[in-house]
Amino acid sequence: MIDVSREDLERCKSVVGKAFESQGISITDEQLEAITKDIMGISFSHGGGYSSDIILGFTKGYIDHGLYGSNMEEEIFDTVDENGQPTGKTVTRSQAHAEGIRHRTAHIWVVRDNRDKTEVLLQKRALNKDSFPGRYDTSSAGHIQAGDEPLESAVRELSEELGIQANPDDLHFVGTFPIQYEKEFHGKPFKDNEIAFVYVYDKDVDVEKLTIQKEELDSVEWFDLEEVYQACQPPRDEKFCVPMGGLEIVRNYIKREE
Repeated sequence: MIDVSREDLERCKSVVGKAFESQGISITDEQLEAITKDIMGISFSHGGGYSSDIILGFTKGYIDHGLYGSNMEEEIFDTVDENGQPTGKTVTRSQAHAEGIRHRTAHIWVVRDNRDKTEVLLQKRALNKDSFPGRYDTSSAGHIQAGDEPLESAVRELSEELGIQANPDDLHFVGTFPIQYEKEFHGKPFKDNEIAFVYVYDKDVDVEKLTIQKEELDSVEWFDLEEVYQACQPPRDEKFCVPMGGLEIVRNYIKREE
């Protein structure tokens, strides 16, 4: 955790509060403090410090990307067993990642044939993401909300993150795998414990026509599947945060389909 003095916090809260007021956005004192701590954590992780100009710059980006909404209505997940089946209990996103409580995610891999090789579309995660900011990841992925099914979540994530309007039949379910790790991002501990449901989407995709969700990702790029697989072997190329479990499932599926 970053060590923030009360004086720095109050000064930064004043800067953040005025920025929100100038945009006509009303937030509670509790939301203001949570948002300010988020912004200070992002600034700290990028070596920016807490000067008013730097905090104001990060705040403008925070507002432009609509990130303040995450502090107003927190996501709720089903807790699940080792097979990804709901237990009947729920947990908030922050609690799941603070305590490492198992939940579900949907991972969608967009693939295409390019001459004699298979390529995968990877997203470059936004710098404000709570884990692995600025790294290349699965084409589209997201948490499965409480009460939702993996397939409907996968269809929704493709639409929200990339603007791809897929039908459920367009997605090929290829398996599940566990993800479990503990790291620190933006100066805060992060414990992930999830069961990922993996889907492949192989319809034609024109990257130039995609509508990407800027608060989730910065850009997308095609990569050779085998090159990504080799780059993710130890020692891993740090520009990728693609989970090996999902990469192996998709790679095996592609080989079976050849």
